[in-house]
Amino acid sequence: MPGTNVKVIGFITKESLASWGMVNEVVVYLPQSYNFAGQIIVVPKEQVTIINASSSEVMAFIVSGGVSEIKQ
Repeated sequence: MPGTNVKVIGFITKESLASWGMVNEVVVYLPQSYNFAGQIIVVPKEQVTIINASSSEVMAFIVSGGVSEIKQ
């Protein structure tokens, strides 16, 4: 979200959209808490910060609404 201090947690599902002419963009899936739905957003690679955690820890954190811990 350019211009804000808000950050979201999601999963990179596609590291390049070159076939669509968006070479420096990635696709991020944002699952919703307590739900099996989510959003897909396209963001510039330089705006993505990789979290040092397993995908299962991150998913548990998201699904729990941020209650569970992500071990560092």
